[in-house]
Amino acid sequence: MGDDVMRVSNSLCVTITFLVFVSILSNYVFGLTGVGVIDDLAILMCLVLSVFAFLVRGKLAVFRLEGGYLFWLSSTFLIFVVFLFNDFLSFIYEFYKLFSFLLLVPLYFVMSRLEVAKVDLWIYKCLLIVMSVNLSVIFLQYTISPEVIYLLGYDSSQNFDASKAGRYVGLFESVNVLGMVSLLAFVISRLENREKGFNALGLVAVISLLVSTSKFSIGLFVLFVLVEKKRTISEYFKYALYVGALLSLAVVFNYEDIAIKWNQYKNMASLFNLHFDVNPLYFELRAIYFNMAINIFSDNLFGLGLGTWGDYSSTLNTNYHFYEPVSMSDSAFSHHLVEQGVFLVLYYGNFLLIWRCASPENKRKSAVLGVMIVLSFLPYMGLSSSSWPILVAYLFARFMRTTDVVSPAAVRNG
Repeated sequence: MGDDVMRVSNSLCVTITFLVFVSILSNYVFGLTGVGVIDDLAILMCLVLSVFAFLVRGKLAVFRLEGGYLFWLSSTFLIFVVFLFNDFLSFIYEFYKLFSFLLLVPLYFVMSRLEVAKVDLWIYKCLLIVMSVNLSVIFLQYTISPEVIYLLGYDSSQNFDASKAGRYVGLFESVNVLGMVSLLAFVISRLENREKGFNALGLVAVISLLVSTSKFSIGLFVLFVLVEKKRTISEYFKYALYVGALLSLAVVFNYEDIAIKWNQYKNMASLFNLHFDVNPLYFELRAIYFNMAINIFSDNLFGLGLGTWGDYSSTLNTNYHFYEPVSMSDSAFSHHLVEQGVFLVLYYGNFLLIWRCASPENKRKSAVLGVMIVLSFLPYMGLSSSSWPILVAYLFARFMRTTDVVSPAAVRNG
């Protein structure tokens, strides 16, 4: 019987780690196989795994969630179904993507202490290997040739915008994806049951973050480091000096790019005519779609409905074609603003309030993570991105567990 329990435990831990691994490298898997829905399938399997674990273990521990948060979450579900339903298939797909950050929570509430600790250790090692290999590939891209990725299995047709601009990202598809994966890997390296001393993943994650040149992700990293735990005034002052130096270097080396983006959005702010012929040579697409989203929102304060504009889910919609179709708005915020309208406040509240469900030791980290995810919706596609949404699901589920888990050393020795 004990062997059976241990076998189930190991199988569960291996499955979770495998799903995280495959999702992180979903773009590379796409390059090898041509299958482009690996990230969606991995997150869907997390849902299947959660349901299966509940049925097998016979627990309803999900009700351990804090009552106020459950009320907020259920209110969001109800309002979305009542007011934002438009087309069945596109609605279901969009709804699933929006709330994928909660898919591992029920599973983690029925996992044993040993299982949680094993998954912590294995995901740590998995990320360390992936990020280290990716840094090596980036090094080869800069020193030998950016086309080295084609020798690793990528198709020659996959010519990424980042590579065209001389910003190499290894096995990932974009600067933004590499930046967010690196940021979340750093957060994972700070889990409270990590051993004190040298933290290899933390170091590799920071190097990867800087190499990504993703300015927004670097800014979120600074936010996390400053507020992840309480510090004395002198410690805040010391960190402020470090941050000031880092930001100064970022501005110096990216001044031209920052100035161009500032002028773009300043000029775009004056263009609130949906039918204005905006020249894409002068404005990046994200800015153009921001302009469109604000205009659509001004005409539809309660949103167009889920799966209608700004993301792949809209291509599944057969009922709504009143505005110019956009399947990639390059910003989750503009996508959410159009589809959810004022109800966007409810949805974002699910991230900003999730700290209420976290264990006491993790309330601060979960609150900062919630803020970071909401901020990331501005320049990134959020939970519609490929590689990092499953890391968000893992972190939120992990933060809701108490810190009463065994140490990594105990897992290795056991």
